[in-house]
Amino acid sequence: MDYNYHTHTKRCRHAEGEAEDYIKKAIDGGIKYMGFSDHAPFVFPDGFESRHRVPASEAEGYFSEIGRLRERF
Repeated sequence: MDYNYHTHTKRCRHAEGEAEDYIKKAIDGGIKYMGFSDHAPFVFPDGFESRHRVPASEAEGYFSEIGRLRERF
């Protein structure tokens, strides 16, 4: 298998470490295609935010980081 489309990062509180480190490890393991599957930010109408999603306050940074990494790798 040369792909992995189910990788979480520390931003959705399901993993530790940096997204770039996951990419490098995947490359070392022969992965050619990789996708991050963090749970997208969502703020409920009452203001509740799940602890298992990327916080809305980090959404812009998350998408910017993943975009930069996509271009780099």
